[in-house]
Amino acid sequence: MKKLAIFYSLEGNTAFVAEAIDAEILELKPKKDLNPKSFTRFIRAGMQMIFKIKPTLLEFDKNIDSYDILFIGTPVWAANFTPTLHSLFSKVNIENKKIVLFCCYGDNPGKTFKSLKKQLMGNVFLGEIGFKDPIKQNEAKKKEIIKEISDWAKQIIQ
Repeated sequence: MKKLAIFYSLEGNTAFVAEAIDAEILELKPKKDLNPKSFTRFIRAGMQMIFKIKPTLLEFDKNIDSYDILFIGTPVWAANFTPTLHSLFSKVNIENKKIVLFCCYGDNPGKTFKSLKKQLMGNVFLGEIGFKDPIKQNEAKKKEIIKEISDWAKQIIQ
């Protein structure tokens, strides 16, 4: 089975999770991304969320339709998935796929999984998991998280 981990990661948390999954990687990159170190990222991200702005994505070389299982990951912004994923969903029709969802958050996942499932109706959902700021953990905890992600991903697709 061909597996693809599709994700957006502003601060590196979601990338950390995606890289621990045994799958090919597709990192979504907006043409004009937010600066993760700037306070204005909160304002710009908030405006994208409120006004449902879909940032233009850089081109990518993966044919999503050729994969059997899609792991889809996002940071949680305002209790939901990011505008970058909205951009993907408006560009690529994802149907009749096996989907596994993951997210990274500072507080809680909010309605991220519920919203993603609504957006991706017409697919089979195999599971979901969220992580609180994984890259902010100490090295021992990071190793535990990597093992948890790897074990979880393998179990989901059996």
